[in-house]
Amino acid sequence: MKLMIAQTSPLLAEATANLEALESLCRLAVEAKVDLLALPELAFTGYNIFERLDRLAQTIDGPIVTEAARLANKYNLHLLFGLAERQSNGELSNSAILLDENGQHLATYNKRHLWDRENEFFTAGKKVLRG
Repeated sequence: MKLMIAQTSPLLAEATANLEALESLCRLAVEAKVDLLALPELAFTGYNIFERLDRLAQTIDGPIVTEAARLANKYNLHLLFGLAERQSNGELSNSAILLDENGQHLATYNKRHLWDRENEFFTAGKKVLRG
């Protein structure tokens, strides 16, 4: 398996622009014959925007994951990315989402060891992975 790790600088609170950047990264990954493209924590919202997370967080079936799944399928590429995820109970998780090359959701990791101000905005994960 060939892995590409992208250290990006997402535009704060600009999911659409950050998804457009993801498509460019997908094209690069395909050219490099990569199997899995990994993006950073909170890849589509940026990190230091805690006060805005309540309105920016999305569910696993929201537009960010839907578009990422479309790109995974289009480019036949596994994707791993960070998401401010709204859980069904309304709580927010700092999550890592794994999609297969067909865009199917394989697993989610909810960050378990929150630090600094993360505890004010996110709920710590309770399981290692959830499918």
